[in-house]
Amino acid sequence: MAKQKTSWQKFYEKNTGLVWVGGAVIGVSLLYLVYKYTGLKKVFAKKSLGKFDVATATSATATSATAQQTPVLPQSNAVSTGANVSGRFPLRYQSAPPYDFSQEVKNLQEALNKFYGEKLVADGKFGNATLQALRKHFPNLNTTEISESTYNLIMRGQSKQEVINQTLDRTWLDGLLRLQERDKKRLAELQKNPTANASEIRRLQEIMSQREKEIEAEKKKIGLAGLLEAIEFI
Repeated sequence: MAKQKTSWQKFYEKNTGLVWVGGAVIGVSLLYLVYKYTGLKKVFAKKSLGKFDVATATSATATSATAQQTPVLPQSNAVSTGANVSGRFPLRYQSAPPYDFSQEVKNLQEALNKFYGEKLVADGKFGNATLQALRKHFPNLNTTEISESTYNLIMRGQSKQEVINQTLDRTWLDGLLRLQERDKKRLAELQKNPTANASEIRRLQEIMSQREKEIEAEKKKIGLAGLLEAIEFI
């Protein structure tokens, strides 16, 4: 005796085209959401990190929606007070000799030549030529100091915009974490003070609660973006 077809099988046979179209629409929608909200595409630029305070940190979500330009992190030509040593980060620009040799600086110079069309001498010294090459390709970043995460992005040959976007994401997250730590200390001081204003304490707790949500969202975005990049690199 032939097995009786389920209601789903009957529906599928009658509406095969509709099922396929619906599945395609759902798939494309999911891919677009991943592309839009995981750091792969910057829709909302972030405010300059040099103006961090309680008000700007808590209004970051609202203000980023209206921002139209990517913030430019401050550049500096000052001589670095720290040495470049192989195996250590950040890599620091040095404006005058003697220049320190760093294997990571040499690797960075080779990556700039290979992936971004530069013609640097890969001598492992972070001088003016290397700084100008970095500024040309990543004008929105503070290229006088290269963090390990930015270094890894360049070493993988990521697009210029992706290097900028993800570096700004991490810098933004670092700023939020610093603000949260500052306000934790402030809250502890207020709670120990018997004459402290109760409304001020509640307001600070609300601010910290909202900021904690922003921190978790940034961590997830950066983590997923990094995973997708690793898969793409493989």
